[in-house]
Amino acid sequence: MKPIRPSLATVANLKQQPVCPAPNKGKRLLGAAMILGFLVIGIVIYRLPSAQHTAPPQHEESLIPPLAASAQTQLPAPTYRIEPPAPLPQEEPEDPRFHRPTSRDRWLAEWAAKDFQAARAWATQQAQPLKDWALGNLHSLLSKTDPAGALRLCLESGFDQRQPLITSNVFQSYAAASPEAAYAWATSLPEGTLREYCAPRLFTEMALHAPDLAGNIVLNTAASEDGVGPKFVSMIERWCEIRPESAAAWLQAKTTAPWQLDALEVLVAKWSPWGHEAVATWIEKMPAGPERERTQKAFELYRPRAPAAPEEP
Repeated sequence: MKPIRPSLATVANLKQQPVCPAPNKGKRLLGAAMILGFLVIGIVIYRLPSAQHTAPPQHEESLIPPLAASAQTQLPAPTYRIEPPAPLPQEEPEDPRFHRPTSRDRWLAEWAAKDFQAARAWATQQAQPLKDWALGNLHSLLSKTDPAGALRLCLESGFDQRQPLITSNVFQSYAAASPEAAYAWATSLPEGTLREYCAPRLFTEMALHAPDLAGNIVLNTAASEDGVGPKFVSMIERWCEIRPESAAAWLQAKTTAPWQLDALEVLVAKWSPWGHEAVATWIEKMPAGPERERTQKAFELYRPRAPAAPEEP
């Protein structure tokens, strides 16, 4: 069927008729607008986060992990005066020949084992030098079970400035537990006493647990452009004392380094007196080249000699 089209006359008549709104049309439009508005408001409210479930803002992760949720160090310090469970023993004179716990050390360790938070709160209320003595002992005790937490407490207590030696000792426990994170934290330290104290302790743990990072420490802190300096020699010797095989493998791989041959000689000089059999086996497995020639000469020079027989009268 063909569509029915109105004639021109019909269209003209429609245009001349007045336009009147349909009954209740205004009310219907108003109601529709109100419903639409409520829907929009509801969608907006639904998409907004609830105040009760809003996640805390995410901050950049610290290089030192946060304390464990169960750590007693999370509790706030009390505002009242803390009294110890037993009187503080009298200070004893220390014998420089020996390093052994004093009666005060044992007194504080026993208290910390029962209530670490109370012992630390008591320590923070003391005057110097008793305050730093107590805090230092508590941080060292905590580092045995929670090295990251102990290091954080050292920083919060200002020990990185006042007691860098104690802080570096705590840091060594942290480096043993988390070598990569400890390396990142230590290398971010500014030049100063704490960095100098942490470097050898970090290197010791890296040599044991992460040889590649140990090599990076050597390059970053000890290598010089013109050869092997005193600090480089010291670190290679220390590495040899801990893990000579890993030190040898790392040095042998540095074929393009201008200091490689000198460093290999340093390694053999330190290793040969007490591990000459291991050194000989290592040299035998080395490919022919300047590295093997220099190492063999150093081995002949530094290997232990049999004592000469006494001359007969």
